[in-house]
Amino acid sequence: SRIQMVYRKAVIRMRYYPEIWFMAYSWTTSVDRKDKGLAILKAGLDANPTRHLLEKSQLTKDHRDFTEIHSVYERFFGVLCRKKNQEELPELKKQYSNTWINYMRLAHRAQGHKTCRDVFGKARKDEYIGWEVYEAGAMTEYRCNLEDRRLVAARIFETGMKKHSSHSTYVLSHLGFLLTVNDENSMLYWSLHPVPLLTVV
Repeated sequence: SRIQMVYRKAVIRMRYYPEIWFMAYSWTTSVDRKDKGLAILKAGLDANPTRHLLEKSQLTKDHRDFTEIHSVYERFFGVLCRKKNQEELPELKKQYSNTWINYMRLAHRAQGHKTCRDVFGKARKDEYIGWEVYEAGAMTEYRCNLEDRRLVAARIFETGMKKHSSHSTYVLSHLGFLLTVNDENSMLYWSLHPVPLLTVV
């Protein structure tokens, strides 16, 4: 159709504009051509490897193609690894953290709590993740783990404190959790063992 030809020319001439790829995908799927829509997003991901993750993941989730979802995230992390340098490291950590959290949430919605926990286990091995991932992992356990949620969440927060005790937002989040579960012993421990000088992030 004429509209299809317009989008085809647009993605050729504006290859590095992810918005164009997503518009082409949206129109294609709106006319019941989901397979072609997936092909468009794959081509857009090749052209803009760090920009199309969430849209493509949502599409593959609709298709219940979980293997594809995991492979897309792994590919995305690989791209970020290749881009790292000292000047970009702070921003890289934010991207890593946000992406891991999105990955965990998607895994939980699509495949359940166990898969979400497995994803968090992988995230912990990534040297570039920030405190946000530990907070998200702990709170996910607390909200969704019906068996030993308080214990598991507390352990995750404590593990995160070993790496991120200098970040005030994380420390306050940890203390807020302890107040929520009325853990007086842990509150007393942290009051008697001051954390290092806090930095606001």
